[in-house]
Amino acid sequence: MKKVLGVIALVLAATPAHAQMMQWQDRAYANVNILAQPQSRNVTASSTFELYGEQATVDGPRKIGGGPVFDLSGGYRVWHNLAVGLGYSHFADSSNVTVTARIPDPLVFDSPVQQDLNAGKLDHSENGVHVSAVWFWPVTDKIDVALSAGPSIFIVSDQGVSGVTVQPNTSIATGVTTSKDSDTGVGVNLGVDVTYLVTPKIGAGLLMRYAGASVDVPTVKSLDVGGFQIGAGLRYRF
Repeated sequence: MKKVLGVIALVLAATPAHAQMMQWQDRAYANVNILAQPQSRNVTASSTFELYGEQATVDGPRKIGGGPVFDLSGGYRVWHNLAVGLGYSHFADSSNVTVTARIPDPLVFDSPVQQDLNAGKLDHSENGVHVSAVWFWPVTDKIDVALSAGPSIFIVSDQGVSGVTVQPNTSIATGVTTSKDSDTGVGVNLGVDVTYLVTPKIGAGLLMRYAGASVDVPTVKSLDVGGFQIGAGLRYRF
């Protein structure tokens, strides 16, 4: 978010005073972007279950990597240079996970057996809905700058390790069980968009923003989703 705030400050400082007074002439806009979400997150999914009167534990360190984000948005001018916008974004990642299981011994109390098992590829996806107030600054008849801010809602689906299967009356884990869980988190979006119009209605733009929130899924608490994003796409004005 600090990067976005810094860019916004630079844009405001570089924008000529007369440009700030120009009227945005269009009534509405539609944007399509392909963004990069560069940051990655290292998380550890943990679960427990009762076996032989003790607690078995399963831990799975995991990396949710960065990657491309598909982004679609549109808005309508409501007053002077102010528009209200609504957007949708989608991010997905999958990673191979190895879990460490500690299985109680059926005969000896407090003597767990530790095993490493491959859980395979686990999927993670983030669908964001972004509501924004957008202020347009026409710099020339072909270039404008738009600043946006507002709340974001993230619907997150995460496939986590829920446990392991154990051979009866032994401490031998034979497989990994997974579950797909979802949660919804409310966060914020803040961004700057620079558009160059090739024709009076069609152009290209560069978007830089922060859009993020925090969610809780059964195996990972306070999981940060979204984050800093940068990319480009098409612009259409109505």
